[in-house]
Amino acid sequence: MSEAISNAITDVNVTIRPYQDGDTQGILDLIAGLQRNELDINSLTDQPDLANIDGFYGQGSSGFWVAVAADKIVGTIALLDITQRQTALRNRFVAPDYRGKDVGGEIRTLGLLLPKQAR
Repeated sequence: MSEAISNAITDVNVTIRPYQDGDTQGILDLIAGLQRNELDINSLTDQPDLANIDGFYGQGSSGFWVAVAADKIVGTIALLDITQRQTALRNRFVAPDYRGKDVGGEIRTLGLLLPKQAR
């Protein structure tokens, strides 16, 4: 995982921090639940990046972050290094109970993450 961002971003009830070993099951539970309940997608097999987050998002300017509230993963966001100082935004998921709580919070978070990843 890129070490360009080492500090966690903390809001009143939610902390956004880089992915850590041990987060995988919480990430899979969140994403699979949202995809099953909201998009009628019942399989994670077409998303191999989620089975190997460190390997997939640990190169170059890539990174994977989780939003944690009360020791539960309630959101994810990732950047994938696609070469030539460009990244692609991926895996932006937010648990329903945490949507709309902070209008503009995602944009502010990206604003904090992107300049650090560009280094």
